[in-house]
Amino acid sequence: MYLGVKYVAVKMRKPEIYCFGDINQDIFLYITKYPKAGGDAIAQKIYYQLGGSSTNTAIVLAKFGFAVGLIGCIGDDYWGGQALQIINEMGIDIKHVARITDISTGLIFIPVETNGERTMFSYRGANTRFQPDAITPELFDSVKTLHVSTYNFLESPQRESTIRAIEIFNERGGDIVIDIGVAPLTYCKSILLDILSRITTIVLGVNEANELMGVRSINDAVKLILDLGVGCVAVKLGKDGCLVADNEIQYRLPGFKVEVKDTTGAGDSFCAGMIIGSRMGMSLSASGILANALGALSTSVWGAGVNLPGRAGVVALLNTQTDYRNRLADTSAFDEILTKIN
Repeated sequence: MYLGVKYVAVKMRKPEIYCFGDINQDIFLYITKYPKAGGDAIAQKIYYQLGGSSTNTAIVLAKFGFAVGLIGCIGDDYWGGQALQIINEMGIDIKHVARITDISTGLIFIPVETNGERTMFSYRGANTRFQPDAITPELFDSVKTLHVSTYNFLESPQRESTIRAIEIFNERGGDIVIDIGVAPLTYCKSILLDILSRITTIVLGVNEANELMGVRSINDAVKLILDLGVGCVAVKLGKDGCLVADNEIQYRLPGFKVEVKDTTGAGDSFCAGMIIGSRMGMSLSASGILANALGALSTSVWGAGVNLPGRAGVVALLNTQTDYRNRLADTSAFDEILTKIN
């Protein structure tokens, strides 16, 4: 029994991927329009769901059949119990999810407008409490990919724990994937620049890329990031798709057309797509198309967490949007995805 929540631990495979980051409960408020300061907005409905950047990415990876584990902290409260139960039921390893007694589980309040745009108010709570001494080389014995949310760098001791994880994992070998958010770039730019040489894949938006490198051209930003030693750069372009590049080639890939309901979790799903592509040995362009598909599909559902898309959703999207294939300069990448995920 865990604070009124019963769960039976599922026997897990040893994780091949660890996602290190926040574990939250998201509280969605669906409104017609975001109010001005001092104004009022009446929610049409309210919805509670498991969330957090790394948690969302882990859920998508688990839906594709990968052995995934989470590294993070929850509070010793009702919300933490709910999160633990859902994570466990998804088949995600919870061995390195710590429970903290004197602080709440992370809570995120998310007003979502009718156009799907969302605003987030975050209380990170227990997430910030992960201790550096819990990060040991043995933790990564079976792990091939480490996904890190850059929100980890905002506060200590989670900041030091994350730097330690990157250092240890870098020494052992394997892929390190980071997803840069707006707040981390604002407050932790120097830290992000310091770790770039150890990163295999970086996922970020256009504004974040330009701000990180201090330039106005996305092409210049991508080149500078690659020159620092990053293996692959994936730039999210919203409805316009993405730009993916490594030291040999660059692709600008169109986005998928879907009915947008809620953009929460789109970037997390996109990041999962880049990881899946890499783990399945896909080409760079195929990985980018898969990331686009997962990002688009995530906007077509309410909320994130367990509602985020999986393998079946991607297959259905690719099979129904054949016009997308015709928009590609090289259609082999589109066919490659269907071959490898079917």
